[in-house]
Amino acid sequence: MSDTQTPGPSASERPQGKNAPLGGDASAQAANVEAIFVPGGPVLHARSAQDATLAPDLWRWPEVADAAALAADVAAVVPLQSWLEHGESWRRQGARRGVRLVGHDDAKALSGHLSGLSLIAVEFPVFNDGRGFSAGRHLRQQLGWEGEMRAIGDILVDTVNYLARCGFDSFQLKPGHDPELARRQLQLFPRPYQRGYRPLSEAA
Repeated sequence: MSDTQTPGPSASERPQGKNAPLGGDASAQAANVEAIFVPGGPVLHARSAQDATLAPDLWRWPEVADAAALAADVAAVVPLQSWLEHGESWRRQGARRGVRLVGHDDAKALSGHLSGLSLIAVEFPVFNDGRGFSAGRHLRQQLGWEGEMRAIGDILVDTVNYLARCGFDSFQLKPGHDPELARRQLQLFPRPYQRGYRPLSEAA
């Protein structure tokens, strides 16, 4: 993702209570991301605060080594490298594909390569990693992405509202966090002080 970072929640806005993570350096916590994102978990879809629903994750999430051999009838979210290499071929085949951005990926690389995508997933190695927030804003505001944009990884109940204000409209929460609580969290701040990509109160 881009080196230009949009800050995550400020110190006064960070999660409190039982859903708050332990303190620590973000780069050190990033090593735990493989244990945080578990494909197949429930996904909160929220095009607006009033229209938020839970559904199972039906996508496959192959690594680079396996992506090239995917059949066209397999719905898969592939790494950025795989999409840039094989996207044109998959478009011709009519394959249903999404792309997955991890910490070192630059969202700007998708400029001119959005056609044929059904989903963009942005992975957060830790909940306050500003690169993911910046990537979301860039994809919506600069590249004009209007499809589903999903936050995955270290996604907490308390951060879904901030993510929605950066343009995310689906969320796969970290294991142990209640998606129903996250759904209600989206309705807590109908009039945010900061400008957002699309305030949920206006998207309803």
